[in-house]
Amino acid sequence: MKDNCKNTKKSSNRDKNCARKKERLVLKNVFFFIKFVKKNKPIILFLYILKFVLEYLPTLFSILLPKFLFDELFAFVGDGNIQKHLFSIVLYTGMLVVIPELADIFLSGIRQMFDYYREWLGKCIDREIGRQVMSVDYEHIENPEFLDVLNKAREGMSWYSGGVLGILDYVYELVKSVIFIASVTVVILWVCPLLVPIVLIAILLTSILTHKINKIEQEAFGDLSKVNRVWGYYFYQLSDCMYGKDIRLYHCSDMMLEAADQLLGEHCRIWKKQIYAMRPNELLIRGINALRDGATYLYVGYLTIKKTISVGDFLMSINSAEKLYQSMFMVIRSILELNKRCHYSNFYLELMEYAPVMPKGEKKVITGDHVIEFSHVSFRYPRTEQYVLRDLNLTIHSKEHLSIVGLNGAGKTTFIKLLCRLYDVTEGAILVDGINIKEYEEEEYRK
Repeated sequence: MKDNCKNTKKSSNRDKNCARKKERLVLKNVFFFIKFVKKNKPIILFLYILKFVLEYLPTLFSILLPKFLFDELFAFVGDGNIQKHLFSIVLYTGMLVVIPELADIFLSGIRQMFDYYREWLGKCIDREIGRQVMSVDYEHIENPEFLDVLNKAREGMSWYSGGVLGILDYVYELVKSVIFIASVTVVILWVCPLLVPIVLIAILLTSILTHKINKIEQEAFGDLSKVNRVWGYYFYQLSDCMYGKDIRLYHCSDMMLEAADQLLGEHCRIWKKQIYAMRPNELLIRGINALRDGATYLYVGYLTIKKTISVGDFLMSINSAEKLYQSMFMVIRSILELNKRCHYSNFYLELMEYAPVMPKGEKKVITGDHVIEFSHVSFRYPRTEQYVLRDLNLTIHSKEHLSIVGLNGAGKTTFIKLLCRLYDVTEGAILVDGINIKEYEEEEYRK
């Protein structure tokens, strides 16, 4: 029994640590991309504020104005005094029609600007990825783990996270929805307080199902990224004319097409598995929403028939309950989407923070003649145990001509890589004028 309790506590602690880790990851990504936008295009932050004003006010009016309009109409039917109610009826009707149309005109322009900046920021991210790939230690370029992170960073920032604005859009939706919740909750508590628990129960159930859907999508992303990297290799080789001669001479077309077909089948299998796993949860969400709508109409309709509330209050309550549910759902969805999208975009941050493996020197290379010495140099590539070079000793003087010959795999290319310090030696040292090349500034040495 004690062992079970200990295991339960350990599991609980792991869950808490995992939740804290996810929270830190989301905050790290959100603040990184806010700073990224502030540095490159600060006008985007102003556009979000303007967008909020143009979405909040028309929505608030669409909830409140129908109540006042219908109250005026029923009052007019009751007393028949057209002069008393005409101005208010015309005013409320005009506001209901004109305000959303004007807001939509401005919002359409803002959406077009967001589309432009979305594309622009995507190019900025591509540029930063390219800059990082060109500047990291060469050893990473031949490391499958680095290539996987690179592929996940590209796909994560383009397809899955929606890019910089794909993340910031959900930050905006989260903030906007919290403000909407505060606004409509006041209205509901004033008129129909029992609508709040109805909405909360529906939100709780749908958020659990939405979390399951997001988890399924994340698992599929992990499987797809590996398949996409290999598929991209075959796809580009097949369509690149540069390899046309080799493919024809060595009769590679059938082999490459067969491999591409296998990868395509694997790709479709992963997507199919994801769709089938998500379908039951999506159907349950639809059922929960139908029950919520039915309970809302029954409760508010009953209060209206009993004349506890007016017809105007009925409309305002229905609109408020719907907006409360949408806003609560959007809060949950925004949190889940941010968790999911930041999980994808974090590969970009991981790529940009990839740690160097080679120490950087600061010495300058003195102009003049030089002596290069390989002193007992042995080398094996990372993640392998087999040595390519063993105990190599060689001295090269300025103005000497040296030919390096050998069979394939003898180490000729490796020798050049070590000389250019694309890799560091495993054992021994390479000296220039008696100084280990690790002590020289990298760019200065290669010049």
